[in-house]
Amino acid sequence: MAAVTALSLASDIGVQQAILEGDSLEVFKAQTDDSVPLAPFGLFIDEVKSLSSQFVKLLYSHTFREGNSLTHGLARHAIGIPDFLVWMEDVPPHLYSVVQADLRGAF
Repeated sequence: MAAVTALSLASDIGVQQAILEGDSLEVFKAQTDDSVPLAPFGLFIDEVKSLSSQFVKLLYSHTFREGNSLTHGLARHAIGIPDFLVWMEDVPPHLYSVVQADLRGAF
């Protein structure tokens, strides 16, 4: 579901090249496989594949959970937000140190 939302938003704001990153190897394999997904999340995978055609270049990257601290922090924060919220340029203050560590490759 996160991949569908991310690709929809990226397409809506005119992003033409993107990297879709996630820590679920099962989902990663399903997104990059040409077969019809039979998993419970198969409809989401179909939607990701449909949305992917809107990009000039879309890469998929599997990241181990240990290296995904920023995404985990954002997801935990998002649970408490009742509306749709997007940060385009600024980093949420409570995640600034995690972003800095991620940029340094400390995770």
